[in-house]
Amino acid sequence: SADAVLDYSTDAEPKVVILENATGLVERHPPVFAKVLQRLQTASYEVTWSTMRTDDHGIPHSRSRVYIVGTQAVVEGRQFRWPRP
Repeated sequence: SADAVLDYSTDAEPKVVILENATGLVERHPPVFAKVLQRLQTASYEVTWSTMRTDDHGIPHSRSRVYIVGTQAVVEGRQFRWPRP
């Protein structure tokens, strides 16, 4: 569940958190999506997100996915960049 992953992320405090889900998270469940972003931000993560098509990146499935990346301040100087198709 999203809560279990978020609990782990806030308890273990990894330097980088990468979450992936169906785009329905953004489109059909905006309150849950907002909760995920808010929990990561509250845990001091710099958060960015994007939707990508998997087949644009060499994965043999044709579906859109949402990716959420959270980085802690200790990763300063290393700005996350989304891959280009």
